[in-house]
Amino acid sequence: MLRRVLGKLKLVEVDRERLVQFGRSRAVAGAGPVTVGMAMAEQRAKDCPTPPG
Repeated sequence: MLRRVLGKLKLVEVDRERLVQFGRSRAVAGAGPVTVGMAMAEQRAKDCPTPPG
């Protein structure tokens, strides 16, 4: 979901305000805070692979 909304932006364009706007728009659509947090965590996991070790 997050990638669909923000996917066209460059990483430097994704700031705190855009993430807050994403959360608010998802809340208006009926998503709860946990659901919004999961979408953000999922995207972060895809973008930041776990270092070996």
